[in-house]
Amino acid sequence: MTRRFKLSLAIVALLAASALSAFQQEVNLAYKWPKGQPVIYRVTQGVVTTMSGVPGMGEASFDQTTTQVFTTVAEAIAADGTATLRQVLDSLRMEMNTPMGKMGFDSTNPTELQDPTGMMKNIFSSMIGEPFTVVVAPTGRVEKVEGMSRMMEKMLKTFPQNPGSLPVMEALKSSLSDEAMRGLLGQGFAQFPAKAVRVGETWTGEFKTSNPAIGVMVTTTAFSLKSVEGSGDAQVAKVGMKLALKQEQSSTAANPMGMTVKMSEATGTGELSFNTAQGKLIRSSITIDMPFTMSSTAPDGTAMNLTGKSKSTTTLEAIEK
Repeated sequence: MTRRFKLSLAIVALLAASALSAFQQEVNLAYKWPKGQPVIYRVTQGVVTTMSGVPGMGEASFDQTTTQVFTTVAEAIAADGTATLRQVLDSLRMEMNTPMGKMGFDSTNPTELQDPTGMMKNIFSSMIGEPFTVVVAPTGRVEKVEGMSRMMEKMLKTFPQNPGSLPVMEALKSSLSDEAMRGLLGQGFAQFPAKAVRVGETWTGEFKTSNPAIGVMVTTTAFSLKSVEGSGDAQVAKVGMKLALKQEQSSTAANPMGMTVKMSEATGTGELSFNTAQGKLIRSSITIDMPFTMSSTAPDGTAMNLTGKSKSTTTLEAIEK
């Protein structure tokens, strides 16, 4: 019995030491792009928006699902690991359910979904297959974007050249410029610290996005290394995320809706899996709740005020060939 007891104690001590070793293990979280080799990701975003105060409806609900497939190829890798990436949107599918009916667009099957105005087809068809360049540091910081403005110019040529389309065209010019997309694409790269971290350690990241209808939004993310699983080429780090979003500056320009949008502080949570040996993001998922108000003046001069809330879930997954 004494020998068995001592053996049990030894096993418990061994397991405890193993767990402590894993907890104290340091890992480097840094992107390592294989030069010249394509990396494919699928991004799926679902958004459900509810609004009250809609004239003639009272309450209304809208939902939208967008699925995009991107191919990324590293064309150059600097000495510090900064990569110049060539990205191409291979396919896009968007479905919307609104009180007016269902509509959408699928680049792989353009006739499947209804697009009454043809606007979605004009916008998205111009984007499919058009390359653009993203320069990103090993930490995930997007340094520069080139080529989105060129893509935007191609897109605008498909729009009807009349006064009615001008607000939409101006909004697209603003939201799809190279500089605006630098902030937007920053959401697709997890932001890592420049040093090794242990399980339980935390760090923060921040980026700004600009939207002609909303203005400038600031997203602050608190990251936390939850666990490290596996070893060698199969070692995967699990990172938790807590997000806080606030409207730093409301839009001062006229937007396509002709309404002023005020965003209340939004919150979100998420998790990502990162292969530390390959320097590759395997999967991430983020859910955000965002309340807002919209106001404008109706044609008869009366004030129109709407309140609403959007809940979005965005998932990014690496696709193996």
